[in-house]
Amino acid sequence: RLVVTRTFSKSYGLAGLRVGYGLGSAETIGLLDRVRDSYNVNRLSQAGALAALKDQAYLVGVVERVKATRRRFVGLLEARGWEVYPSSANFIFGRPVNGRGEQGKAIAESLFSWFLEQKILVRYFGGSPLTSDGLRISIGTDSDMDRVIGVIDTWQK
Repeated sequence: RLVVTRTFSKSYGLAGLRVGYGLGSAETIGLLDRVRDSYNVNRLSQAGALAALKDQAYLVGVVERVKATRRRFVGLLEARGWEVYPSSANFIFGRPVNGRGEQGKAIAESLFSWFLEQKILVRYFGGSPLTSDGLRISIGTDSDMDRVIGVIDTWQK
C-alpha cells in the first residue's frame, strides 16, 4: 500500500505543466484510479514530461547546482550566526542570530517583514511554537541567494 510520488515542478523546471506521477502496486494504483479526477494531463504536458524523463543529464545538473548553492548559502548563514537545520531539499529552515523562543519569534517576524518589503518571499510559520522562530528559504540561483544574504545584511534588528 505504498505509493511513491514525484513531480516535475522543481528539478525538471516544469512547474507550469502541473505534471507528476505515482508509483505503486497495480492494486493500489487501481484503487486510486477509481477516485481520481476525470481531467487528465493534457498532451502538451505529457510530451514535456516524457522529454524531461529522457534528459536525465539535465536533471542531474540541476540537482548538483542546487546542492552546491544550498551548501554555499548555509555556510553564509552560519557565518552570520544562524542555526540552520540539515536539508536535502531545495530549501533550508533556519533561525536567525539569537533566534530561540519569544525573542527568536520577534526576530523571525521582523526579518520576514523586511524580506517582504524587499520583495523576497520566504515562509514564516508563526502559528507553530516549533517553527515560529525560524524561516524557510527556498534555494534559487547563486545570484538569488547573494541577494537574500544582502537583504539579511541590511536588515535592522
